[in-house]
Amino acid sequence: GVKRAVFDREQVYAILDENLIASISFSNDGDPKFLVHDDSKPEYYPTVLSTGYVRDGDSLLFHGKSSSLLQRRLASGIPICVSIFSLDGLVCAKTPMHHSVNYHAVIVYGQAFPVLDETEKCQALQIITDGLTWKGRTNECRKMNKAEIDATLVTRLPLLDGNISCKVRNAPPSDDADDLDFPCW
Repeated sequence: GVKRAVFDREQVYAILDENLIASISFSNDGDPKFLVHDDSKPEYYPTVLSTGYVRDGDSLLFHGKSSSLLQRRLASGIPICVSIFSLDGLVCAKTPMHHSVNYHAVIVYGQAFPVLDETEKCQALQIITDGLTWKGRTNECRKMNKAEIDATLVTRLPLLDGNISCKVRNAPPSDDADDLDFPCW
């Protein structure tokens, strides 16, 4: 509910920065591989794919093979929904009705775009590598060659006001007063 909503951008960024995996959903309208049924009004299965990401300032960076379905869809500019979720713990109450979970989650809506400038792309790849491993890892590795850079597609999703939703639950069980003496924990 509303009491779990987070509106502080720094807290949202902290959640994004402590996670590495995002699930990205998008529509497959018009793609026959995802056709549910073919009648007068065809419907298509949506897709959700998980991938690594790194926050770079006010945007998220994704990368992958240029031929991958996810990267091709992201680069096309279609509307997407990105979900980042961390389970912090189970919350067991005196009755299953009040069981819950503590979590923090961010949802980002928007349209990604490809990073086409070669210098910016190489900088983004360094940010991604260091963000998914550790700062300085890129400098410890062999530099990517031109063929590897060309085979990799980098996309950027801006983090715009109004397109970010964040919720956090970090609370004990909400047991009813009548259940407090029930002999279970």
